[in-house]
Amino acid sequence: MTTPDPVVVGSYDYGIVGLSIVIAVAASFAAFDLAGRVTAARGRSRNAWLLGGAMALGIGTWSMHYVGMVAFKLPLPVSYHWPTALLSFLPSLFASGAALWVVSRPTMGVPRAWLASVFMGGGIAALHYTAMDSMRLQAMCHYSPPLVTLSVLLAIAGSLVSLWLMFLLRDDALRPAWRRIGSALLMGAAIAGMHYTGMASVSYTPTPALPDLSHSLGVSYLGVAGITVVSLMVLIVAMLGSLVDRLQRQHAQLRALSTQLRSAREDEAGRIAREIHDDLGQKLTGLKMDLLWTERKLGELERSPAINPILDRVVGATELVENISGAVQQIASDLRPDVLDQLGIGPALRFEARRFQERTTIACEVHLPTPAPVLSSELSIALFRIFQECLTNVARHAHAARVQAELQLQDDWLILSVHDDGRGITNAELTSPQSLGLLGMKERAALLGGEIHFHRRPGGGTTVTVRLPLKNPNNAHSVHRSREGD
Repeated sequence: MTTPDPVVVGSYDYGIVGLSIVIAVAASFAAFDLAGRVTAARGRSRNAWLLGGAMALGIGTWSMHYVGMVAFKLPLPVSYHWPTALLSFLPSLFASGAALWVVSRPTMGVPRAWLASVFMGGGIAALHYTAMDSMRLQAMCHYSPPLVTLSVLLAIAGSLVSLWLMFLLRDDALRPAWRRIGSALLMGAAIAGMHYTGMASVSYTPTPALPDLSHSLGVSYLGVAGITVVSLMVLIVAMLGSLVDRLQRQHAQLRALSTQLRSAREDEAGRIAREIHDDLGQKLTGLKMDLLWTERKLGELERSPAINPILDRVVGATELVENISGAVQQIASDLRPDVLDQLGIGPALRFEARRFQERTTIACEVHLPTPAPVLSSELSIALFRIFQECLTNVARHAHAARVQAELQLQDDWLILSVHDDGRGITNAELTSPQSLGLLGMKERAALLGGEIHFHRRPGGGTTVTVRLPLKNPNNAHSVHRSREGD
């Protein structure tokens, strides 16, 4: 009668088992962020996120399996054939890439989900059993077909669950945090369940032959710590990259919204200015003409105590209507000066300089290139508003006696420099969150792909330099030169 070979009995280090589950949960949590980034990205950026996400998740899954294998302690020395261990990473990489690609699609029907889960589960099973094949020890391993089959089925089922969770939670901005955490725990448990079922399918019997230890490495507790730290760092970097990308996209969306709001506001201001000028202005002019006619007719009558008070009231009303007409013209010009639309940026800057000088008695000169540039509406409005804000800041804060502005064209850039001889801007004013005017100027320039700099001059005063691209990256409008003189 043949005596059955003795089976080597192993045990688990539950601390390392817990560590492997932590890695599985961390990889699952990262999967939601990465699935969202792949879904949101387009073109080359999408391919980059798909490759980077597959690498990060692949490393996380691969690390979990090896940490879980090291958690199983045998009364025999165990080494790992590193070429085979490295080869086992490929199924993990392909499975992770397939998962991210599938969940980033606009829809995921049941047939596609099942097909993807079979592919993904097969990749995880291939990772596990290729990793098992990398073990080198003085024993023969035997697999239990029912448990191997169960482990593969668990891998497929766990992949199906993971795919649906990633698809449903890929837009995490609309999902509560607890749901993502709970889903990550569920996915991590599914991954760990497949791994430890696969481990249970193997038994070992000692052999007299020594194993081939060429290209083999032992894994100590320090090695486990290294694998864990590296894998967690990769996952953390991936999630931080996802967070930065999300913030950049949100910032770009906010800037696009800000551009639309500014454009809508300028359009509405132009419409209101035209309504005020064409409708209210004309009616005030008609009222003024009626009052002048009444004044003339009353003046032709014989003067009497009864006529004089009426005539005085009419004269006063005429003056009041004239003042109102001037105020209406001022409001319409503030909303949108006609000269900007009719004559272009050069005359508009000079018109604003004259108004500023009349209002504040601060001398203001504007120097323009010859011939003067003709800009797109978007660019001219932005430059005009920035110039207005510069003059407003001078009037309010600079205590200046003179302002000089110069508009230049250099290569593909439009440059406006505004100098004053006032007290000079301070660092506190530049960095203060209350300096909304400065922030608005910076935002206007940034929305057009430009930049603005504030410089305190050594001899006193401030220089504001605005640089705007003649071809806006967000707009195909370009500048051309007219033949009108300076």
